[in-house]
Amino acid sequence: MLEAAGYRAETARTGEQAVELALELEPDLILMDVDLGPGIRGTEAARRILQQRNLAILFLSSHSEPEFITSAESITSYGYVLKSTGREILLASIRMAFRLADANARALAERDRASALLTHLPLPLVQVDRDFRIVYANGPAIRFARLSSQLAAPLHLRDFTGCESDRGGQGGLCAIHAAVLNVFASGRRTGPNTATEDDGGESRVVRFFVTESSDEDTVLVTFEDVTGEPDRGPHRSTHDS
Repeated sequence: MLEAAGYRAETARTGEQAVELALELEPDLILMDVDLGPGIRGTEAARRILQQRNLAILFLSSHSEPEFITSAESITSYGYVLKSTGREILLASIRMAFRLADANARALAERDRASALLTHLPLPLVQVDRDFRIVYANGPAIRFARLSSQLAAPLHLRDFTGCESDRGGQGGLCAIHAAVLNVFASGRRTGPNTATEDDGGESRVVRFFVTESSDEDTVLVTFEDVTGEPDRGPHRSTHDS
């Protein structure tokens, strides 16, 4: 049926063979039967495949019981098709799975491009979530805060600013916390702002921006040491609508 519909297909007879074949061929789509006879089930085969490859898997099954569907949904989001639905519904489900796989691939490529841009950005940059945890910090940011790039514990914005409270405070780089709260509340970027940090007995003047990111639960903070720059001007905050 698949060949007649224009697809090139390879068949695995067991779950173990399905894993081996998927890792070898890396197909565009895997149509995975839940029941594969002796050996591991199709759901376990899918888990093993996804542990090593990001492949699209569409489940095919004769089981309509909720526990089977729930189990499949916890593994992949490309669909669950009952064998009793017939040829046309199966082919339509395959086409939709291909479209979803293409969309996911584009999103992944865009994320990789954005990550590469952030990684190579010369200015320190951190991505901060609503709990003020650092979900991403590029190399310049790690060096700016004089932190080890091998830290095992998750970083927090306080690791960069030295503030005792998430809501900031008086002096130092605590103004960054207030700016982060402002952007989460308003959805609008703020900056440039300046703040002065007491760095081991010496003052360091930092200019920073806080902007919204593509993820509504995080914001991006960029900052740079502008100590000694002429005409810094007063501390200020601007908003782009």
